[in-house]
Amino acid sequence: VFLVGAGGSSLAMVPAQFLLDRHAVTPSVTMNSDEFFFRAPASVGPNSLVIVLSGTGNTPETIRAGHWASERGAAVAAVTLKADGPLAQEIDVSFVSRSGQGSQIALQLVALAILKREGFDVSAILDAFAALPEALLSAMNEFEPRAAEIANDMKDVAVTNVLASGPLFGAA
Repeated sequence: VFLVGAGGSSLAMVPAQFLLDRHAVTPSVTMNSDEFFFRAPASVGPNSLVIVLSGTGNTPETIRAGHWASERGAAVAAVTLKADGPLAQEIDVSFVSRSGQGSQIALQLVALAILKREGFDVSAILDAFAALPEALLSAMNEFEPRAAEIANDMKDVAVTNVLASGPLFGAA
C-alpha cells in the first residue's frame, strides 16, 4: 500500500499510515508525490494499492504519480475535495469529501478496509469514529478558556517549537 501526496496532503496521510503500521500485515509506506514518481518503487504493480491525495485536486505531481501507478497495473484511488478537479476526473476511483476532515475519515476508512480484509476486528475503531464528533466538540469547548490563556501568554514569543510523534506528527 502506497499513500502518496504532496505538502499538506502528504502530512494528512500520517494518521492512516500510523493505523496501518500498528495493525496491518500488508506493508505500507507514505511518500511525497514526486519522490514516488521519480523513485519508481519496483513493487508498484498489479498487487499494489496506491492512494493519491490532493485537496485541491490540481497538484500535477500527484496526478502524475497516480497515472504512473495506474500504468504499472496498480489499483489507484484518489482522495480529494474537488469532484470537478483533474485528479478526480483522471483517476478511475475517487473519494470526494467536503472538508479536510472528511478526507481524513476517507483515508482512515481505506486503512480500516485493509485491516478488515486481513481479518482484524475494526468494530471498536468504527464505534470510536461514531463517538468522535461529539467528543471533539466537547473537548474543544472545554479547552477554549485555557487555549485563550496560552495564546495570550505566547503572543509576544518570537519562536515557538512544536514537538509531536505518532499520529500527531503530521499535524505538528
